[in-house]
Amino acid sequence: MSQLEQRFIDLWELEFNHIDLHREFMFAKELKRKYRADFASIEGKVIIEIQGGIYGKGGHSSIAGIKRDCEKFFCAAQLGYVCFPLYTDMITIPTLRIIADTITKRLKPTSSYASIMRQVA
Repeated sequence: MSQLEQRFIDLWELEFNHIDLHREFMFAKELKRKYRADFASIEGKVIIEIQGGIYGKGGHSSIAGIKRDCEKFFCAAQLGYVCFPLYTDMITIPTLRIIADTITKRLKPTSSYASIMRQVA
């Protein structure tokens, strides 16, 4: 686990530990891909990717790495996931609050859905 991932975990557990995240979540099997997300809310269909090594010769800064990330995010969107790629300066409580709010909103049934469900019951 990278230092950035640990920093993300520390901040998440400090403020948002009531929202479950899964580490190394494998997705896109139905597209015959083997992608892993650093963190994911499976129920909320939100993926969080920590982009380490963007300033040097890391995997996310090369042309091949950027292409891989784009393909990964495209597949995630195709499957209905919202993806939050985060670089070093973005791992802050305000940014994590936006992610937590997005997960919470995606977990709540919409008012029209709730209304339909009441009518069916």
